[in-house]
Amino acid sequence: RRKLKKKRHKEKLLSMGLMPRAAALEFTYQNHREEEDQDENKKRVAEFSEFLRRTAEIYVSDSSLHPDAHLSAVVEDLLTSILSGSKPPSVLKQLHDLQTLVELKKAESLEKSLTALNNSQILSAGD
Repeated sequence: RRKLKKKRHKEKLLSMGLMPRAAALEFTYQNHREEEDQDENKKRVAEFSEFLRRTAEIYVSDSSLHPDAHLSAVVEDLLTSILSGSKPPSVLKQLHDLQTLVELKKAESLEKSLTALNNSQILSAGD
């Protein structure tokens, strides 16, 4: 009886407009970790693309080296694919790690990482 009375009272209030209708609530799960990873990937892309551009400019501007048109095309292709987001996050992490090794001047670690990257063939497989 009480439930029925309560239900009728609610219906009466709704019909008079004194009580708003219940709105459906949407609960969507947003993984904050994924958002942080996306932000981190964007940061890596920006840092690596800037590093690659600077390195290519230094290489081309060096008078003792003869600029190679093929190298410039490869660098531009890599930049385009990275900026477009076609490379997986694992590749971005590897490239960012290589950048860090270059900046820290760790030749042995850089050589090992380059060999591992070359053996993985992940850069050419994505194209």
